[in-house]
Amino acid sequence: VYLAYGERRFITIMFIAAVFLSSSILLAFFFPQVYSYASSSVQIDLRSSGSFGNPNEAGAAACVAVAIMFAMMMMRRRRIISLVALAAATAATMSTFSRGAIVILMVLCIAQIFISPGIGKLLALAVGPTLVVVIVAVVFRAATGTDGGGLERVQQRRVEALKNFLLGDTSDETTGGRTQLAKRGIEKWLENPLLGNGLGSLRKIGAELG
Repeated sequence: VYLAYGERRFITIMFIAAVFLSSSILLAFFFPQVYSYASSSVQIDLRSSGSFGNPNEAGAAACVAVAIMFAMMMMRRRRIISLVALAAATAATMSTFSRGAIVILMVLCIAQIFISPGIGKLLALAVGPTLVVVIVAVVFRAATGTDGGGLERVQQRRVEALKNFLLGDTSDETTGGRTQLAKRGIEKWLENPLLGNGLGSLRKIGAELG
């Protein structure tokens, strides 16, 4: 998206697509019955996934939408509309309760300060950190509130895990085992960094990594 900042028409088309994507995720959050044909896990986990079959995939897509919203703002046209769309994309990401997607969202907001061109850095400096502060405040408020911020138990657990991760806890309970899996995967790769572990070894290595 950043490389295409000069292509106004391309960014505009992507912007429209991102708006529809974010809208579908938010629609599924407030009106889950609209997507009742999808996996029942969406209803059970109380995590929005929109037209995606998995909330984590929806969260990743919403992060892409956020990047597109930032790109649209750098075009110096329709910035108010872009800001509103950015807020919607941020809310869509949060509604998936995907810990990875929310962390990536915060990284994206901060990264805009460094990759935004020219005068856009000032706008990114104002918007990016503000969004990060709001996200962190929402997470900590929901995780520490006596009523859990009105969240269901599954949602509350994920928010608490995210809060602990932001405080530096990378245990399996907080990251769902992903940190340990990544570390062991790197160790396995370092054993054969050039030639790899051979064709057809994925299942064997996967079993060893648990």
